[in-house]
Amino acid sequence: MAARGWSAALAGNRPIGLIALGLVLGLLVAVQSVYFGLGSLPGDAFNYLAAGERLNAGHPLYALSPGDRPVDLHPPYWTVPLVSPPPIAVVFRLFALFGDAGAYLWWGLQLVALATSLVLLGRRLPPLAMAGAMLLLLVPTARRNSTEGPLGGWSRYTRCPFQGLGTAET
Repeated sequence: MAARGWSAALAGNRPIGLIALGLVLGLLVAVQSVYFGLGSLPGDAFNYLAAGERLNAGHPLYALSPGDRPVDLHPPYWTVPLVSPPPIAVVFRLFALFGDAGAYLWWGLQLVALATSLVLLGRRLPPLAMAGAMLLLLVPTARRNSTEGPLGGWSRYTRCPFQGLGTAET
């Protein structure tokens, strides 16, 4: 029986799949290094953490009270400290017990879940298909982050290779 998928790629039958996967992983590392280099933090996690802290303190969920963790409000787009459904605040009541470390704990658990998903997916897909799937997920995220997302306009600091990708503004 002929080797298939990863075993074929590792045996040298299809090195193009491993090269493609390596390039996609390199792109992922590059995007994340810029993200972290700009001092980005798990922003949404801190909003959820603040919501959990408000619940633990018995404060209103959708209003700030004296002593609450400060959160960004951006009127007229949103004028409440939480724009997510209430269950996220309930989940974060436990993480709120750890203070700031709770947001990083949540972030770490998300990274573990992502890595586990990629390993499980990688066991079923050949390397070239895995690279294609990751690229399909990564490019829209990188493009969004390059202009309006958590990177805060990545293109202000460097020429972003994803700017305008998939839009009429190329």
